[in-house]
Amino acid sequence: MGQRIVRELGLEDGNDTLGRWMAHRIAELMEKSEQAEDEGVREESRRECSDLILRIWSRRSGWPYGQPLAKIASALKDLAAERSRYIMRPKEPKERSWSGVLPLLEEIHRSEQWIYRDAALASIPPEDLDEAKSWLEEHGEDMPEEESGTLGRVVEMAERTRSEFFRLGNTSTTPHFGTLAEEERTRLVKEALEELDAERLRLRELASQERESEVTDENDELSTE
Repeated sequence: MGQRIVRELGLEDGNDTLGRWMAHRIAELMEKSEQAEDEGVREESRRECSDLILRIWSRRSGWPYGQPLAKIASALKDLAAERSRYIMRPKEPKERSWSGVLPLLEEIHRSEQWIYRDAALASIPPEDLDEAKSWLEEHGEDMPEEESGTLGRVVEMAERTRSEFFRLGNTSTTPHFGTLAEEERTRLVKEALEELDAERLRLRELASQERESEVTDENDELSTE
């Protein structure tokens, strides 16, 4: 039983000796509670077991393999943040000035973030997603609502990258993006980012045109004086 708990918590390959000891101790207490004839002994074993379970659960964030999708644990909340990406925006600024291009520049920045996030979600191995789903089914009720909700959204969004109608960032439809080979995904991501770079350069040129025009007018006025 102890080895099974160690295995399910992902402590086999780590260096968390205390965590492994706690897992085996939990197994001992569970067995002791089941076999004890004295009610007092059973109750004491249950209390100690419950306390250890809470302590070992609180340590899980420090385990290298102790939770599903642990490799991207620090980025889970950002990955799970839902943002509406399907917003129709004008292709031309209202005025060709530094301030005039700001709204479009902000949209480019958001699209860039979406592309990076989509690439990260698509790179999660299917077996890790299956593990995360199983974890949620077995332990979801024991996790804080925010934590289980975040993990659930990441799984859902990662699976969405594999759909037929998936769109990379805010670009054209990229069917089954998450199922493509890594090299192909990388190529598509680079192409999408290069398109945004080109659009960013275009906006910079538009924004600078007004200033260049003003300088030309000023020089013309000085030359006629």
